[in-house]
Amino acid sequence: MQTTTRLNPRIRHWILQLLVSHRGMLRLPYLDEPELLLASIWEDDPEDWLDAEMPKVRRQLRHELRKEEKHPSATLPAKLLRNVRQISKLAGLSEAECRLLEFAVCLNTEPALNQAAEAVGKMGKREMFRLLASLLQLEEQYVAQALSRNSLLLRCGFLLFDYSFHVHEWPSELGEKMLLESSSLTEVILEGPATADALLRGAVRQAPAPVLRLSDYPEISQELDIALRYLQAATRNRQSGVNILLYGRPGTGKTQLARRLAKAVGCTLYDVLCENAEGDPIQPRERVRGYRTAQHFFSNQKTMLLFDEVEEVFAEYLDADGRTSKSWVNQILEGNSIPAIWIANSVFCMDPAFIRRFDVVIELPLPDEQQRYKVLKKYSPAEVSPTLLRRLARQEHLSPAIIQRAARVASNVACEQLSFDSAMETLMASTLQAQGYEWQEQATDKQTVSYDPAFIQADADLAAMVPMLKRNPEARICLYGPPGTGKTAYARWLAQQLGMPLLVKRASDLLGKYVGDNEANIAAAFKEAAAQEGILLIDEVDSFLAERAGANRSWEVSMVNEMLTQMESFEGVFIASTNRMEGLDQAVLRRFDLKAGFNYLNQQQVKKMLDRSCRKLGLPRAAAMYDNLPSLQWLTPGDFAAVERQARFKPLKNGVELVTALAHEMSFKEVAKKRRIGF
Repeated sequence: MQTTTRLNPRIRHWILQLLVSHRGMLRLPYLDEPELLLASIWEDDPEDWLDAEMPKVRRQLRHELRKEEKHPSATLPAKLLRNVRQISKLAGLSEAECRLLEFAVCLNTEPALNQAAEAVGKMGKREMFRLLASLLQLEEQYVAQALSRNSLLLRCGFLLFDYSFHVHEWPSELGEKMLLESSSLTEVILEGPATADALLRGAVRQAPAPVLRLSDYPEISQELDIALRYLQAATRNRQSGVNILLYGRPGTGKTQLARRLAKAVGCTLYDVLCENAEGDPIQPRERVRGYRTAQHFFSNQKTMLLFDEVEEVFAEYLDADGRTSKSWVNQILEGNSIPAIWIANSVFCMDPAFIRRFDVVIELPLPDEQQRYKVLKKYSPAEVSPTLLRRLARQEHLSPAIIQRAARVASNVACEQLSFDSAMETLMASTLQAQGYEWQEQATDKQTVSYDPAFIQADADLAAMVPMLKRNPEARICLYGPPGTGKTAYARWLAQQLGMPLLVKRASDLLGKYVGDNEANIAAAFKEAAAQEGILLIDEVDSFLAERAGANRSWEVSMVNEMLTQMESFEGVFIASTNRMEGLDQAVLRRFDLKAGFNYLNQQQVKKMLDRSCRKLGLPRAAAMYDNLPSLQWLTPGDFAAVERQARFKPLKNGVELVTALAHEMSFKEVAKKRRIGF
């Protein structure tokens, strides 16, 4: 029988050993498409072999192995061997580590070898070590040392050997345990060049200089003093296992703080990259490999590493029960030779046991508008006017870096038709929108003055709330009713009457993509309102307070529980608004001091608002415009505002056309549609 040349001889020998010496051929009939594996060994049609009796296949496999063992000259490709040996010189790998790395690359890139390993089946750790020792002609103790957690092979991130079966000795397949954490490493080994630059290229990059200073974080000055002193001592004493966790919502300045800490200590900071040169995200396992490699190659330099978006990495290493692999945490957080700063937007996805492994943990609070104004004024280009800065300070997620980039573009495009300020706002609003944030417009005096209690149809005396809240500014208020009925406008008016800032949060601001983000964002919103001594308005609160009895997911229950906890402990004015009162959690509803229902305008209010809109738009009134008032039963102040805005682009001629436009606006509402079809 003739053999093919499609497989490297050494890889083919490993396959035969796995199938014959380690009894993988007994499971051949149970593999998916075993003919592909046999086709890699023989030229003959593999289906003929599978149709024949399996004993014949096994005899032939034994014959092939005996024939090769009589003339043992098979080697791996020269380029692969050369590159692994070059990596060995750079990293100081042992002979056993080199052979295991060579085998792991072949196992992860050659389907036939992986399929042969699958045929061997599941095995315990010791059995796996014996198998590898046999294949690679090594002593078992050297295999165990090379795959230990403290080996250079694992610490450098060249190989991930999953130790999850170490505790309970759960059997696993070889291909499930010996994993390469990086496709770029595989490329370097197979193609070269195997240099330090090649191993680190696309993995880490020297961080830019910081813009902010430590004094720009007055809320956490004491924590920063501790972190700075600790990093200075750890660097001076060359202490290993130094890890600091910074967490907080986007826009709190975590990255800037990490850069400033490194500079204050006198260390060069390297970022573990999140994106490749094409802008595509780097997979978490590949980022971990880059981090480990950098830890080894920078171990004798005065450097620090910054690992951002760490929650994505923790999520990648979750096991089947939703728990993060403890072996991964042990390898990452205990043996790093140079200090590392880890950044997360939320720590809810992290096991508390892992958080305890960080030496210093600091939560960065969201700065209030006044603090943001100070920072932006200090670091923004001179062209940015004070008026624009005040508007920019309202944007929670706007950083000085975004402002500086926008200013660079705006200074080149500003002209008579497009002012610098307008260009800046357009650029930054687009950037925030791309990041998933909304450009926050503060209510102008005109907006606040336009609120008129006479045009609010509510079932409670809203004006009476002002003197009561002036005496005791603590209340939990629920405003409910159809969209446009004035719920948000009332909150703005109330804040102005009380002389308190209004903090508005919508569902898009508070709902996160990770487990625990929602709870963290809700808590942060109440904390921010308390720090500002302001009124907190959460719009679309039905997104958070659905009845727990009907919840299908655990996070829905925990989100309601968090809202309840924050409501009860908040010593201020909290306003929740919703378009859908039905379905809200009953326990939450009982917590509100006032539940005020907003409804559509009555006929008298509609008539007065028609007159006011005609005056505002300069439209002549006619008696006919009042003929259809009974049919305009689902109008709100928001409908009038919408039609007035539309009139700027499609001018109206008279009051009759105004009524027609309002009726058209009203026709889009579900209640109007149901009435038209007979409900």
